[in-house]
Amino acid sequence: MPDFQKEISALRKLNPKRKFALAAMFVALLMGGFLVGILISSGRNKVLRTANIFSVPSPTPAPSASLTISPSQKSLKVGEVMPVTVAISGEPVQAVDVVLTYDPRYFTASKIQKGKTFDQFLKQTIQQGKVSVSAAVGPTAASKTAGPGEIFTVNLTAIAATTSAQVSFAPSDTILAKNGENLLKIAVGGSYQIE
Repeated sequence: MPDFQKEISALRKLNPKRKFALAAMFVALLMGGFLVGILISSGRNKVLRTANIFSVPSPTPAPSASLTISPSQKSLKVGEVMPVTVAISGEPVQAVDVVLTYDPRYFTASKIQKGKTFDQFLKQTIQQGKVSVSAAVGPTAASKTAGPGEIFTVNLTAIAATTSAQVSFAPSDTILAKNGENLLKIAVGGSYQIE
């Protein structure tokens, strides 16, 4: 404790210019440390924010599968029925849950037809603005996976004019499963003009 008091009394006896210089160095070090902390923190947050956009490159690409709608674009007349086919491509999978959404102001859905890709259709429902299909490879199938190919076709009837009616996959409800992992990487919907 006496050494600390000697240091304080020596500091008090310093020339005012030296006191100012010491205070300026102390403030500069404090501010520099603060700025470095902010830069490190913001860089870390930037990496965290972009983590869901970019994937880390790996020596072996992760398996993936995609969904598409056919036709993806078309001009329709009010009252016209358009069969829309949902197809899978890429890595074969064991099961799918596909949820298509559409604006019920412009379309009504009817008549789901099974594709040939999966042998078991577990669920097929049409609700206002939504078509849901769940399918799987049966336990007796020669291959324990399915794809690529057509999963199902649904009829959409145009009921009102618009310059752009969208049919999309519901991202949180659509799954292409293999060994407990969702392989869905890309799901491309459709855009339609109704006259």
